[in-house]
Amino acid sequence: MKRFIVFAAVFAAAFARVTARADDITVIVNGNELRSDNEAVIVDDRTLVPMRAIFEALDARVSWDETDYRVYASRGDSAVSLRIGSDMMDTGIVNSSGLILFSSAVKLDVPARLIGDFTYVPVRAIAEALRENVNWDPESRRVVISDKPEGEGAFFYASADDYNKLYRTDSNGVRRVKLSDKAVKAVYYDSGYVYYISGEGFLYRQIESGGQEEQLTDYDTEVVSVEDGRIFCLKKTSGKAGELIEYGKESFGNVIYPEKHGSYIYFNRADDNRMHALNTDSREETAFEMRGGLTLSPFNCVFYGGYILVEDGYGYHNIYRFNADGSGMMYLNSSNSFICRNQEEDERILYINGDNGQDIYYVWIDGSYNGMLADMPQSCARADVLCQNGNYVYYKNMYHPEIYRADFASSESVLIGSGDAVRSRGDRLVISNGGLFTCGLDGSGMSLIYNRSVSDYFLCGSEAYAVDSEYGNIVRVPYNGEPSYVINDKASVWTDNFEER
Repeated sequence: MKRFIVFAAVFAAAFARVTARADDITVIVNGNELRSDNEAVIVDDRTLVPMRAIFEALDARVSWDETDYRVYASRGDSAVSLRIGSDMMDTGIVNSSGLILFSSAVKLDVPARLIGDFTYVPVRAIAEALRENVNWDPESRRVVISDKPEGEGAFFYASADDYNKLYRTDSNGVRRVKLSDKAVKAVYYDSGYVYYISGEGFLYRQIESGGQEEQLTDYDTEVVSVEDGRIFCLKKTSGKAGELIEYGKESFGNVIYPEKHGSYIYFNRADDNRMHALNTDSREETAFEMRGGLTLSPFNCVFYGGYILVEDGYGYHNIYRFNADGSGMMYLNSSNSFICRNQEEDERILYINGDNGQDIYYVWIDGSYNGMLADMPQSCARADVLCQNGNYVYYKNMYHPEIYRADFASSESVLIGSGDAVRSRGDRLVISNGGLFTCGLDGSGMSLIYNRSVSDYFLCGSEAYAVDSEYGNIVRVPYNGEPSYVINDKASVWTDNFEER
């Protein structure tokens, strides 16, 4: 009896607010009119259609769970599930073993419902979840569903929902192709090839569209750089140390912490306290000399154009500048300084001045001028520069949400909004604040473009690509338009081949 009462309540909600039978609305699926004995209906300005008719038109496999009043459908490697009366739709994949795995959910504007003896589903949500384009033509009152074109860029990722096997999908999420059955723990892209490290630590590659898998190493490998067809890696031998190898050439032994910047690889040796620079063209190696025996490592340097910036000292930091090969050490300032990481390379070095509260200062790369950009309040524990766009620098107190914009031209700061991260491209900002928001460079025209929290995101053209914090999948978020999943499963590691980032 209790079960009957619960489902009766669900059905009562599911029957509510049916505005009208949509006998004047036509649904076109890839050029063919959707045929059904039952008409579409309009609910809260959304079109619902008979479940079986739309799934058959989309060539999807469908099943019905009578015990839970739930619909399951799959097409290719995409899958959806929705329950009568619920405003949430589960989305996921069909993995390489044929198992359906649901790893994310979409909130529906209107839930699926029973009308008479038939199940009706929201046509837009269903079609988009199965990788179709959906458009509304108000003049002809047509819902037009068509195949979504493949995007120009591509993602390469290890699917946590499929034993970390390697996949490729285009930037629209239309065509998903398995590249390797190996469990993958790191992935890289360069010059038409995708490189990846297997669970055993071996390095492999194949052409980006998928092809013969080529094994490049048979030892525990850490990739240092893959660039313009040149492969530098660390052959691990003991703990963090190993042999630095360019694929097909001689090695340099006893290396730790290698990083490649420009034409140089910087590293320490396990048996000394100096940082070394290896010219990858001439194969010449030089060592950095620091005053007071200070140990310098690549991870505590800032690589700024053709220079290396160093915070010198223990507890109290001055800024020094080196040439790329370690020569030409130059002293730039005398204050307690912390170099800002999220800045453009434009001859002005941003840093936090610890001697004067936590104010943001800048010094020219030649040391010719040193001045304040933003005066932080005395209560600020630490300023955090988030990004730079020309003369504009966006920053915040790292323990408060308010984001400010400082201007090199006027040294004035203005409040633009709140958030935890900012990215900038052209004349737009995209701010992360429990979702994604876009606005002008001055914070004007703020609008929500994605209503879920993200763990990372980048900008490309007039859209953002974001990693959903909860589900770990990648979402395409246009500045004007509806978000859509590019990767519908959880990506444990990923890279891309986008040229316009």
